[in-house]
Amino acid sequence: MPSTQVGQNSADDPVSATALSTEPLPSAAREAPHTWHSSQVTLAEILRGALARATADGLLGVKRRHLTEPELDALLHYCLDFLWEQRTEPSPINGWRYSAGGIRPWWERAADLDEREALSLRPLRTEVYDLLEERGLIVKGPGNNVPIHVAPPEQRGAGTQVVEVISVTTKGAGFGDPVTNAAVEKVAMEVVTREYIERSWAPHDVSALKVGWDITMRRGAEELHLEVKGVSGSKPVVLLTRNEHATAGSDPLWRLAVVTQALTSPTLREYEAEYVVSTSAPHVFRVQLS
Repeated sequence: MPSTQVGQNSADDPVSATALSTEPLPSAAREAPHTWHSSQVTLAEILRGALARATADGLLGVKRRHLTEPELDALLHYCLDFLWEQRTEPSPINGWRYSAGGIRPWWERAADLDEREALSLRPLRTEVYDLLEERGLIVKGPGNNVPIHVAPPEQRGAGTQVVEVISVTTKGAGFGDPVTNAAVEKVAMEVVTREYIERSWAPHDVSALKVGWDITMRRGAEELHLEVKGVSGSKPVVLLTRNEHATAGSDPLWRLAVVTQALTSPTLREYEAEYVVSTSAPHVFRVQLS
């Protein structure tokens, strides 16, 4: 049974809503700085530049704000390519692979970093993992020494940038490719339904009716309207349609149920409508229709 966390007011669990066969890496690629496009800076230049800016700010830790947007895009691209090159056996996520990881030692070699410099880049490494996970390109559990699942190149969207790929289907919007999203949403609906049945609620699936939520739950005279979201990563970052967002703001029975790590270790988190609306932010994204 999946673990359940209730986080109506938790600042640690932000919900971002919109109105919303081992193949080893060749030794040359393993040691040398990558250049993903001739007009872009190398990995070493990106890391050295970020270190210099953090030092100028009087800070020991390097963060994403010490990079320009093109540099951050290039860094994400390098790291995603590296994680794919470090792939091992197939992941439970369809078409994905496990990755051996190792971004930090790779950065050390590529930029010839000393120990102090390498430690200074730890916050940036964490942010890189978080961004890739938020964009539906990797799945990584919390902490160190945990499995990393990485999406294949064909599921990353077009172009050279590591963009956010948003798939819009009849079931709503989500990060990542439509096939994986469908599997994630299916698991999420099953987890929420099973959990509420165990709490003696009777579920009624209304997702096809476009009423602003997915499941009406009834238990005696009680009623709840649950909007169900699934994510493959560990962070409960979701997209809401305009209708879902409006309903959250007007329906006192509305609740958000988010199943994180849906395809690997499902965990149910639940949120009050007021909290969801208060933490919502408009979101501009690339849309992949299907």
